[in-house]
Amino acid sequence: MHPQILVVADPPHRTVDLDAVAEILGVAVDDATLKVGFPAPEVLLASGPYRADEVAHGLRGAGLNVGVIDAEALVHIPWPAPAASFAFEADGLVAQVQSQIVCIPYDAPLLGVYCKPPLDFSAPLTGVDAPPAGSRGGLGIAEAIQWMANLVLYFSNDAGLQRISIVQEVADFSGLGGRAGATAAESLAITVEECADRIEHGAGRRGRADARDPSGRGR
Repeated sequence: MHPQILVVADPPHRTVDLDAVAEILGVAVDDATLKVGFPAPEVLLASGPYRADEVAHGLRGAGLNVGVIDAEALVHIPWPAPAASFAFEADGLVAQVQSQIVCIPYDAPLLGVYCKPPLDFSAPLTGVDAPPAGSRGGLGIAEAIQWMANLVLYFSNDAGLQRISIVQEVADFSGLGGRAGATAAESLAITVEECADRIEHGAGRRGRADARDPSGRGR
């Protein structure tokens, strides 16, 4: 059995030939327009390697920015772990995640992804500080925060790939001190700026931190 390969849209796109996109994906032009206009990464196709490469090549030629991902690699991405509180200390970002204290050194390789929901939309808070009852665990947390603005930080330590989410409706932003905003939304935006600045300085010191701006299209 061939492995499943995902063709994933990576907006923003270039000038797009909507008719060509519709033909390649086998959808109506109206549906292709929605896919092209969707502002977040979206799986456009799941297939075997040859078909996925063929479709990705055609979509790129039609003006779409797309990535090709082995679906099996997704199982290694950790579930979100919302931070209850955090602070920018002298040597790193220190966060309380459930019962653990986690430190991310500023000069460590780090990728930040800033996620914002559509305007005027929010989901109710349903207890993300502790895993939901039953076996849903990380899936329940992911579903609870999926429409909340948050900054996701990916980094590695001795235990492997790690993921911490600073969620607007969950985190205590008092660790920002005098820089904290008047609202949680303002404080999250300040946190994003601070992380971007720290990542850039970390890249300068060690030359291997990912200094992409997390306020936009970090992957």
